[in-house]
Amino acid sequence: MTIEVIIEKKPVPYKKAMKYLEKRVEMLKNGKNKELIWILEHPVTYTAGVTFDKKDILEKINLIKTNRGGKITVHSPGQKIIYFALNLNSRKKDIRNLIRKVEKSIITFLNIYNVKGFADKKNIGIWVKGKKTKSSYRIKKGDLIEFANIKQIQVKKNENKKILYKSTNKEKKSYDNFIIEDNENFLVINKPAGIAVQSGTKSFKNIIDILKDTKYFLNSKPYIVHRIDKETSGVLIIAKNRKYAQLFTSLFRIRKIHKTYLAIVYGRLSEKIKKLENDLITYDNKKKNIQKAITNIKIIKSND
Repeated sequence: MTIEVIIEKKPVPYKKAMKYLEKRVEMLKNGKNKELIWILEHPVTYTAGVTFDKKDILEKINLIKTNRGGKITVHSPGQKIIYFALNLNSRKKDIRNLIRKVEKSIITFLNIYNVKGFADKKNIGIWVKGKKTKSSYRIKKGDLIEFANIKQIQVKKNENKKILYKSTNKEKKSYDNFIIEDNENFLVINKPAGIAVQSGTKSFKNIIDILKDTKYFLNSKPYIVHRIDKETSGVLIIAKNRKYAQLFTSLFRIRKIHKTYLAIVYGRLSEKIKKLENDLITYDNKKKNIQKAITNIKIIKSND
């Protein structure tokens, strides 16, 4: 029995693929074509299964409804999809047996690349690692990410509920005096001392809650790209869209944007001290990572 194997080089749109598969299955049923194993990728696509609930979506996305089981699935370039068009009437008519054979084949394939996979009786599919990771863990190519079912997470009413700060119109207007730059992509403000950038357990009044309902964010929402301590004044950049939020965050991370602080200190600071160096220590799966935090010091004026 001959099975045709097709490996696509370019992503195939989801609807186009489904239309072809339906046609291929009909031809297979009528004995007009071979069985098929089709390996491909899709452009970024969100599909919804028959148990999908609108409450599962947190923001608006282009969703394609399907007749498959399950809820929402995302497909994207780099993710290999394998579709089967097989005639089980000519074999042992046992869908569970077919699934087990497919799972075994995937595990064998993973072993070639020294990746240990296993089947889970409660959840159909092949899993790797199968353990929770720390928040500091960096995702690597080949990792499997499992999302918890939000409905199964029970939260007590009003527990940890975030209360937004409601500013007065007079307070909002007063911040016009602090604006340095305002355009369609970001806002630059001279943050005054004594106010936090965002709300926290010890900070209720904050810049973000004040500005988000002003004329500066009528058609957008504020994205924090860096922070300044509550008691520190200075230049604060707030992005107006995700693209510029990612851009500024990256620039700060790779130190293409440098922060300069002016500080008034009590006591005498030795002019011999030109630099302060400290270790920032994080752990990634018990692996200790050390980054250098470097502060260059220059005395501008002294009373001595």
